[in-house]
Amino acid sequence: MELPDHNWDRPDYPEMVLGDAKASRFVDGTAWHHYGGEPSAMTKVHEEFPHKDEWITEAGGGAWQKGYRGNGNVLAEEAAELIAATRNWSRAYIMWTLATDQNHGPHLGGCDVCRGLVTIDTSDPNHPVKRELDYYVLGHASKFLYPGAVRIASDGPAGTDIKDVAFLNVDGTVVLYALNAGADSLQLAVRIHEKQMYTVIPGGALATLVWK
Repeated sequence: MELPDHNWDRPDYPEMVLGDAKASRFVDGTAWHHYGGEPSAMTKVHEEFPHKDEWITEAGGGAWQKGYRGNGNVLAEEAAELIAATRNWSRAYIMWTLATDQNHGPHLGGCDVCRGLVTIDTSDPNHPVKRELDYYVLGHASKFLYPGAVRIASDGPAGTDIKDVAFLNVDGTVVLYALNAGADSLQLAVRIHEKQMYTVIPGGALATLVWK
């Protein structure tokens, strides 16, 4: 069982339950949403209870988003959060919802401005499917990370708008999920052991690099 399926701004509840010897043995870890607080709350809980896992079980996008630091780039906003979430010990990042129609539905009185990973236009007899930016934010990770992958150490270039997180797959491939959150193109140098490579990431863009 996991708890409490709530936001980062309320770490007190999982801390209370996990700190109780009787209750803690029935709990595998903490499920988080992203609608309040900061991802660093997960690191705080991890440091207190290092043997309990953590997951992002709902990270929804919608009309309220203003983009990275309010710049209108919602793709950068979401990618930066995925990076921050995994760097703060989350074992998963589930985006919500999978699909909506052209009116942000269906819903039962809940969010009427939420965006799915894809939008299905039910007003068109052919029901065309539009892949939203959320689809690509998640796809840049999910396409290249396999079951059993683990996060490994990586250093983001200090003083730049480059953000990244790295993983090691069970087949030995290394995956670097990198974001240029700024407006200008930036060169990225990647060094692992004795090998080094260079690439350029356009402003506001996301890239996934894979190598052995």
